[in-house]
Amino acid sequence: MGDVKQKLSTAVNKLITENEEILYYDKTYPKQLLQGLRQLKNVREFCDIILIVNQHEFFCHKVILAASSSYFNIMFTCNLSESSKNTIEIKGIDVNIFTALIDYAYSSEIIINKSNVQNLLSASNLLQFLSIRDACCNFLKKHIDETNCIGIHCFAESHNCIDLQNNAKLEILSHFLKVIKHDEYLALESKKLVEIIADDDINISREEELFDALLIWLEHDYFSRKSEFHILLSQVRLVFMDAYFIHDKLESSPVITEDLKCQQIVNQAKTYQLLEHHRYFPILNTKPRKAFGLSEIVITTGGEDDKVVLRGMESYDPIINEWKTFSCLPFAISKHGLVTSGRYLYMAGGEFPDGITNSGLWRYEFFIDVWQELPAMNMARTELGLAYLDGYVYAIGGWDSTNRLSSLERYDPHNALWQQMLPMPEPLSSPAVVTHRGLLYVLGGAKSKGNSCSSYFYMYDPKVNKWTNLPDMPVPKFASSASILNDKIYLIGGYTSLNNISNTVECFDILKNEWVTSIVSDMKEKRARAGVASACGKIYMFGGEENWEKYHDSIEEYDEAMNDWKIIGNIPSPRGGLTCVTLQIKRDHYEKFKSIHIE
Repeated sequence: MGDVKQKLSTAVNKLITENEEILYYDKTYPKQLLQGLRQLKNVREFCDIILIVNQHEFFCHKVILAASSSYFNIMFTCNLSESSKNTIEIKGIDVNIFTALIDYAYSSEIIINKSNVQNLLSASNLLQFLSIRDACCNFLKKHIDETNCIGIHCFAESHNCIDLQNNAKLEILSHFLKVIKHDEYLALESKKLVEIIADDDINISREEELFDALLIWLEHDYFSRKSEFHILLSQVRLVFMDAYFIHDKLESSPVITEDLKCQQIVNQAKTYQLLEHHRYFPILNTKPRKAFGLSEIVITTGGEDDKVVLRGMESYDPIINEWKTFSCLPFAISKHGLVTSGRYLYMAGGEFPDGITNSGLWRYEFFIDVWQELPAMNMARTELGLAYLDGYVYAIGGWDSTNRLSSLERYDPHNALWQQMLPMPEPLSSPAVVTHRGLLYVLGGAKSKGNSCSSYFYMYDPKVNKWTNLPDMPVPKFASSASILNDKIYLIGGYTSLNNISNTVECFDILKNEWVTSIVSDMKEKRARAGVASACGKIYMFGGEENWEKYHDSIEEYDEAMNDWKIIGNIPSPRGGLTCVTLQIKRDHYEKFKSIHIE
């Protein structure tokens, strides 16, 4: 017998190599294990905990509960008072739902249906049976429609089920005009309704539809809801309404005529529409809905590289990172000014390829893609600041080929006239200029004395034709860029001396009237005379001078929430001295222009 065993062992060793091994996995074992544990539970064998729900006792094993639920895991392993108890009462849970959860812990199976899904989700969320909670969310996702999406959204929000919450809200926004026909809409709290109608993604073709929907909600409980209606009305984009609708229906609605706050909102919207060029109204929301079919693009014009002055005019869509080309400028130009009134672009001043300073003003209309010459400025100027404010084009400071200028003049499009205004306190060229809430801000620039950088910061109020000194800039600069974002002025890059270009960014809080002391991230690259624009909630920097002989072709994007700059692409060619504006344009019209391929 021993000889047989020895021969068999020798034979096996010949068949199997020295390092050969296998992993055996019994697919039936998990099921058999659970069956065995379930049998032990049913006969109350080795049970070490009794859970009581609505006077019903559940004999269980702590180890099974702790492995199935982080709620019980913490209860039994973290030295809580319950960890030493043999009996624990669980409150606030339906006994049938609790039975289903305990059965799941011992079987890995549970039935989810229309009648139990909400209670099951609530209980599994409370007791941290996370796989059951997620299964309930997936079940509800499959059954979201316009009749229940509001209820599911609010239910998911209360249980912090983010994915389900977002799916339900998408249904609300996408099919809003169907949703308002059902009872859930009528029962909405005003706070949640404000959140819904404030969303840019709500799918309506006209703001009039939204106002009619609010009246339906209001009439359901008029007297208790009318005091809050002005909050809802402030989220309706009244400026996009038809003027006849405002006059014939909106103004005559009882909720408007009976409430002074509603009347104020409506009156501001009427004034906004009556003015060809709009003033700032803090109550009004003037951002178009995404469903209106508008694209927010950045227009870039002119500039110069190390060889030539350019006359190109391109557009950049930051959402899809796409460039398009428009009609060329009337001539090659750099260091000029560019602003938009919404319907038109205005371009003034700058330097021609032969070094001659330009005094001209030109206007571009998008729908016909044509530039038109307008009356020239009173004096030629390059390296100027150009601003559009309350229907006027303002030309600020600059260089006339001999001297730096303190001159301020403005163009009245209605009368086609330039008018001299109160000069700046100091002659400056290459200042950074922005407008905000009816005021004009001028930051830094090159001073006449010694070609030095200015740290001056001025504010001009056109209503009283007055300049005011603001707190000096932290770092003197010229040829820097400035942009407005969330009531803050960002001063970006520029020359800090004749031979030094900066990548630093300073931030001024307009509401607090102070420079922000917290550090704003530096750009990735040093830039001066770069194009700048705020679009889609971010700041974009285009090209710019790296030094006197080298130019950038990169685009940098600033995310205020992340306080971070990143390079996201390239402009059509390296350049400095270009100018940029942000524009909203109908998407179907914009798509007609030719795309540019950027390497």
